[in-house]
Amino acid sequence: MSDPTTTETAPAEHHEDHEALYWKIGGILLLLTIATVWVSTVHLPSPFGLIIGLGIAGIKGSLVAAFFMHLKWEKKLIHSILILAACMCVVLFSIPIIDGMMKNEIRYQSQHPAVLDTGKHHGGDHH
Repeated sequence: MSDPTTTETAPAEHHEDHEALYWKIGGILLLLTIATVWVSTVHLPSPFGLIIGLGIAGIKGSLVAAFFMHLKWEKKLIHSILILAACMCVVLFSIPIIDGMMKNEIRYQSQHPAVLDTGKHHGGDHH
């Protein structure tokens, strides 16, 4: 028979190891949340603020999935499927962002035609 004290303490030690790791990951998540709020107050140009914010959110989501959902310790097949899903998510999120940027550029050019002026004047009006 095995000694009951060794079987009872082994899971407790394993839990304590993970508890310290969870606190570290929680601290990193808190810092990344502060970074997200800071990026939102900096008022970066339109696509860059959004891209940085989504990047930080992606890192936070990855940390939560890897450690709190225990995916870090799963089989490699699950990692491959999750990477494929994450890549598809990036592609699907990028499509409306790029479309919106293109529409804003076209709208800006139609509202501000002087921006497109090359400085060349045609006709009799020479300055």
